Amino acid sequence: MSQDSTSEKISYDDVYISDKELRKMKQNLDDAPNEKKYAYFRTLLYYGNLARWQKQGFHYLYSNHNSGAHCTCGLILSLPDSPVEDSGDVTEAAIFINEKVAKKVAKWKLTRLAMVKGHRNIPQVKEPTVALIVQFEYNKSIGDYLWDAYCQECGAQVERVSSETAKGFVQEHNRDAAAGGCAPGVMSVAEGSV
Repeated sequence: MSQDSTSEKISYDDVYISDKELRKMKQNLDDAPNEKKYAYFRTLLYYGNLARWQKQGFHYLYSNHNSGAHCTCGLILSLPDSPVEDSGDVTEAAIFINEKVAKKVAKWKLTRLAMVKGHRNIPQVKEPTVALIVQFEYNKSIGDYLWDAYCQECGAQVERVSSETAKGFVQEHNRDAAAGGCAPGVMSVAEGSV
């Protein structure tokens, strides 16, 4: 993985889903004739999942089609030689995490979407973010999800931590990056810590 840009491009789409929009989708489902309920259900499921992942702060490839890979934050990574649907934001060359950071997170086998820079902080999907929550695992013993997050600038990471800890990590690295940079290093929290 290189800091150099490739033929891939990034652009953005407005993907924020409000609770009001979800309630309207639910009402449309309830009001739909029986023969159309399944279509309304699928729509509600799709956008309900997107809204849940945004509230969790989870950067995830939620849609992948010929225009590119779409993240829950609105970032679109175009596939090489494919058209990019430009939502009005400037389309720019994709820049990926550097080799040093890529080596630190190699064990996670992240997608290219998780390694491209330019993501937006979620759930607001407005401000840029340098740290991403990229994976989760359900832990039966505690009855909750544990999350993995990393900083695209310094390579620091947290593994198998509570949602609150992962979100705190993201906030800390965004604050540090805004103040001029974050300190390199790897923060690893023991599996199951909450």
